Amino acid sequence: TFYNQIDLYRYRDLLIVEGENDVLSVMGADINNVIGLIGQPAEYQVNALKSACKGKQLYLWLDNDEGGKGFIRKICDALQGYNVRIITYTEEIKDPDEYVRKYKGDRKKEIKRLQAESLDYISWELAEIDRIEGLEKRLKALKDRGIFRALGEMIESEKLVYIEKLKAWGLTEKAIIEEIDLSLSWDLLEEIT
Repeated sequence: TFYNQIDLYRYRDLLIVEGENDVLSVMGADINNVIGLIGQPAEYQVNALKSACKGKQLYLWLDNDEGGKGFIRKICDALQGYNVRIITYTEEIKDPDEYVRKYKGDRKKEIKRLQAESLDYISWELAEIDRIEGLEKRLKALKDRGIFRALGEMIESEKLVYIEKLKAWGLTEKAIIEEIDLSLSWDLLEEIT
């Protein structure tokens, strides 16, 4: 069950928020293609998204806290291969409800702008990891969050874009390729065993 669940099946583009107030604020901005998770996404909700959203464009606009970031990871992990984008906003604002209420201009236009500037999952994770101080801690986060494995599964032209971003942090291309190969080797070893 979701807040405004009927929209899960009604629209091709879908904005996903956490709570009822988030849904109401977005709808108050004259955007109706929005559903709410009712807090933490449950397995049945993730399964509903998997079955109802293949071929749709999903925008995750979740709370700006560790819980919301964890929910993004959970949903993106389950919906690999789906069209999922993440809406980002300043850390001073805690959730979409507050964002919409504080915005003084055309709220509908602003939400559309946020959607247009949304990030794919890997770009979002890299932006999150970029906030971590120190190359070793960043490298650990890249490994823990499966970024090297994800890069290994990309087509070469996509992969090169992300490799350039990682090189800007001070990683060498050789080290990045080795980490990608190593992560794919571990996946293969797990499958074999």
